[in-house]
Amino acid sequence: MRDHFRLITLAVVMATGIVAPVTAAGATTSVKSDTLGLFHPADRTVRLRTSLSAGPPDVLPYVIGVSGDVPVVGDWNGDGVDGTGYYRNSDHTFHLRDVLDTTGPSDHAFVADFALPGDVPVIGDWDGDGRDGIGTYRPSDLTFRLRNLRNSGPADYQFASGAAGDKPVAGDWNGDGKDSVGLFRPGTGNFHLRNALSSGASNYAFDHPRVDPGDLPVIGDWDGDGIDTAGAYRNSSRTFTALAANNATAAVTASYVTGSSGDQPLAGDWRLDVADPDPAQLARVYGFYADPAGHATQWVAANSGDPRAGPIRQSIAGRPGASWFGNWSGDIYDAVDAYVSAAEAVHQVPIIVAYNIPGRDCGGASGGGAGSPTAYREWIDDFAAGVGDRPALVIIEPDALAQAHSGCIPDSGDLQTRFDLIRYAINAFGGHAWTYADGGNANWWSAEEMSARLTRAGVADARGVAINVSNFYTTAQSTTYGDAIRAGVGKPYLIDTSRNGAGGTPGDWCNPASARLGAPSKVGSGGAEFLVWVKVAGDSDGPCGIGAGIPAGTFSPALAVHLINGS
Repeated sequence: MRDHFRLITLAVVMATGIVAPVTAAGATTSVKSDTLGLFHPADRTVRLRTSLSAGPPDVLPYVIGVSGDVPVVGDWNGDGVDGTGYYRNSDHTFHLRDVLDTTGPSDHAFVADFALPGDVPVIGDWDGDGRDGIGTYRPSDLTFRLRNLRNSGPADYQFASGAAGDKPVAGDWNGDGKDSVGLFRPGTGNFHLRNALSSGASNYAFDHPRVDPGDLPVIGDWDGDGIDTAGAYRNSSRTFTALAANNATAAVTASYVTGSSGDQPLAGDWRLDVADPDPAQLARVYGFYADPAGHATQWVAANSGDPRAGPIRQSIAGRPGASWFGNWSGDIYDAVDAYVSAAEAVHQVPIIVAYNIPGRDCGGASGGGAGSPTAYREWIDDFAAGVGDRPALVIIEPDALAQAHSGCIPDSGDLQTRFDLIRYAINAFGGHAWTYADGGNANWWSAEEMSARLTRAGVADARGVAINVSNFYTTAQSTTYGDAIRAGVGKPYLIDTSRNGAGGTPGDWCNPASARLGAPSKVGSGGAEFLVWVKVAGDSDGPCGIGAGIPAGTFSPALAVHLINGS
């Protein structure tokens, strides 16, 4: 592939890497090279590090698959950064995800039509198009079956190679931008690598000088020269060693201790080599940040024996979504800075909500806010300083513009102050913090009316508009409304999908029985710029609907389970 090949099994790992393409923004990336990650079978956790050195993971660890699934790594979408996935031998299916997390469904899930139980997955860019294809090696007939695309269909290449006990490897051995295959002989530490996708003699045959029986092969472009070379991981001592060339006398290019007992090595390029990436670029690779102190996560930790803990852990706890900040947050600079810094440390994008406008929620269940316009300006300045110029999605004051009317704010001067404060908040942020002024939902005000309010509040200086925050209208309904808003103000929009899985009913805004979880947070692929969980799933809208007696903003396991399964 233009970027990298990977195969990972419980006994075999491979990777490649060459010069990366030009980024979407047009800035050329640095030379691409592979680094080492680890998969721990006992808990199925992937731990990735973006430099070829010992140390803790700097991509947030995550779980893939179920027991028995085989992890795989590859550049599935051609963005120059590897994703992960797994191969399920029982039904010979591949499940591949572009983002380096597992908080959403697979981006590519399909049956490998040519595979049988017992096959070993093999991943590589067989045709040099910059995207990894899939394949298998069948030990029973010593045959490779490889497919260029990431979907069901026949093998594009099929040929026999190797001997009993050999392990398949793959990589770009000659730097031509295409991956081919090879074999590793565990008993001798011998590699046999061939440049062509066909049977025949090896182009490179050598003993790795640092391999003992039981070591695992690891293949990667460790130095960014476009050629993949052999490496090995010794589980007994947790030592990784990589060679600079594919021969027995090659120099060692890296050697260090890493991992824990039972770990399996993963090789890939996990780095987004873009100078000053924006939130969309980061989120496509590393995803959105999930608050480790989120309400659902805290409840599950404190109530592990509750039968509701399992479903909540599976469907809500640990899912990326927004963290809300208001007059309950203490020192707002410290609170925001700490949160954004935690997301920054794992390369993820925080979603944060500023919710402290004076007269918040028109005095309703979420009423409160800053005590004066002056106090609000000071607060939002400190909020923005906590973000700095770091990537973030910032939702500005949900409902504040939808409630900017004489029925809620009778005094015309106070009403103008509301618009002025939203304008001030939008302009408080800079750098890579993308601000979204709240634009109501599909059944509150017309798109024409809301566009006028957004314009009056200075949306021209914002990144865009937030649609459906804390509401329930489907993504399709919200997209229709959002498209009309975009036509009115010339700005992109995001949609809150946290509770819109079953749609909403006009007027039924408070803990409706019909609410269900919607699509998890992700970068949009048309229509909305982002689909994200803004409302905290499981938090009450107020002491009403099926949440009678539960104050606004309070987590309820009953509400959470109802969002999951309707019971």
